[in-house]
Amino acid sequence: MVEVSYYCPYCGAVTSVERGPELRDGSVRAQPDSDREYAATTGDLETADGIEFVCLGDVDVPERQPDRSNRDAATPSTGQSTGPIPGKNGCGRTFYLNFYRSPAYTDRLA
Repeated sequence: MVEVSYYCPYCGAVTSVERGPELRDGSVRAQPDSDREYAATTGDLETADGIEFVCLGDVDVPERQPDRSNRDAATPSTGQSTGPIPGKNGCGRTFYLNFYRSPAYTDRLA
């Protein structure tokens, strides 16, 4: 198992998950792809097409300014009067990691 970190596409906070090193990242997206099945971070990642994250953030990461070019118009609710601190506090929104699945990997699961 390896710990891998991802930036939230909404607020820039970092969320981490432990997963097998053979899984290859495809893309991180704000919306799920309808033809994929996503696992929770504590679910069976080996058979899923990706991971469904809830942005909780990580207080031990360096500061980073988020890319707000694709941000939804809605303001995330954080329970804080000042909003999330990029790279520190999570916004609580859901985002998705798509795995790249080669034909050889898919055949191995069958």
